[in-house]
Amino acid sequence: MKKSIIFSGLLGALLLTTGCETTDIYPEDFDGVFTIRNAGNRDLVVYATDDTSEVPFVVMKGGYAPEVTSKATLKVMNEEEFAAYQESTGLVSYVPVGSECYTFSDNLDQNVDAVEYEFIGKNDRSRSTTLHVRPNVIKQWIADNADLFDLDSDNPKTAIIPVILTSDVDKVDPNNNVSIIKLNLRTSQLEVDVNEFTSRTMNASTLDPNGGNIYSPEMNFSFPCATPWGFTLHVNADRAAVQKYNMVNKTSYLVLPADAYELVTDYHFAPGVNSLPLDLKIDVDKLDINRNYCIAITIDKKNPITWDDENYNPGDALDVKAGTTYYFSVRVVDVVILEKIELSVANVTTNDQEPTEGALAGLFDGDPATYFHSGWSKANERESVYASYLEIELPTPMSMFRFNMTNRATAAVAGYVKKVHLFGTNDKNNWPTTPFAEIDNMNQLLNASNASAEFGDDENPYRADQPYKYIRFCVMESGGGSLGTTSTAVFWNAAELELYGF
Repeated sequence: MKKSIIFSGLLGALLLTTGCETTDIYPEDFDGVFTIRNAGNRDLVVYATDDTSEVPFVVMKGGYAPEVTSKATLKVMNEEEFAAYQESTGLVSYVPVGSECYTFSDNLDQNVDAVEYEFIGKNDRSRSTTLHVRPNVIKQWIADNADLFDLDSDNPKTAIIPVILTSDVDKVDPNNNVSIIKLNLRTSQLEVDVNEFTSRTMNASTLDPNGGNIYSPEMNFSFPCATPWGFTLHVNADRAAVQKYNMVNKTSYLVLPADAYELVTDYHFAPGVNSLPLDLKIDVDKLDINRNYCIAITIDKKNPITWDDENYNPGDALDVKAGTTYYFSVRVVDVVILEKIELSVANVTTNDQEPTEGALAGLFDGDPATYFHSGWSKANERESVYASYLEIELPTPMSMFRFNMTNRATAAVAGYVKKVHLFGTNDKNNWPTTPFAEIDNMNQLLNASNASAEFGDDENPYRADQPYKYIRFCVMESGGGSLGTTSTAVFWNAAELELYGF
């Protein structure tokens, strides 16, 4: 018992010794002491479409006499060893996968479950090796042994590979000799790099009068990893989807005429390929001026993918949501005319309402005698990036804006709006931290009670880098100072706000 206590207390120091110093305390026990550098639980995300995933290991040797030849074995636990591990740890939620699911051999056709090391000389202190995991085999193994995992319960068991470091002749650190590889098997899901709705406006004066004006939206079909199985993704132009979009969103997009575009509908992912660009060419010369056109690209509802070889494929290892639709609208204009956006408490919220006066509705009711007032009697949740803001849901995604503002009829200089930043997003739970427009010194125009001013115009609007469904009108500074803090001494107010967009 005393010997074990001394071993535990000295282990950390002994692992770091270089062998240049000596000690008389049980030297025969510490000639070699082995550890796994990356011991403990390790989460490994694998995709069923992968042939292999690699898990690196480093075995390290310390001890009293590093010059002495020492031996150790890194291996996957056998049933007896894992049963003992479970009994000692009390962990019963793990299920080791079969030996066909991994190998320590660089020859992936061989099943090797152990690596033996012989450390020779004082400079031989660490060895690296790789455990090759076979995700597609794991997927099948779990399917064949589903009863072991309690998949229908609230707490299904986890597939693992339990690795242990052992030695018949030398010491092994009992706190750093086990590595549990927890297998997080995922399905490779189709991704695209555009928003659901993408809009493009072109000025007729910039087009080539001799024709040949083609617009090709930039969009990529991709998967998190390539597959060893070739397959084809199928899409189509969906006229009905445009009509449904109009009904749901109360818009009036025209279906892009069939003779105005060319669309490749089949995308072949050869083995090893995980990304392909959308091949869509829109003939802008065939579009009428000042008309909104739209084409809907839909993942084939009945047959989203076909495998090159139906007898050699991973089955449902790809997640392709049939019927998913992406919209591309195109408009050619001679002069861009920004349309007024109807604002109300139904599509505008704020983070900074004063509870005692100045309701939000007063900003949009057309009555200059009413007004909105930001917080002054309580500290609202303002952030330095967005300060005191109005969050506006637009009827359709837009990329160009202008606005008019009118001061409160009895406003003091401290409440005049001075600086505004505009932010945009298509995911209201994920806002950028860089504005697409910054409007400074607004108080030079809004310089009196009842003062009104226009900011931007149709020829020079505030332009976003892409159309956005949501924008934040962030009042960063007023006559009283910065609104990027929770100070109740700084506020803003206004009688009317009109927003125009396209």
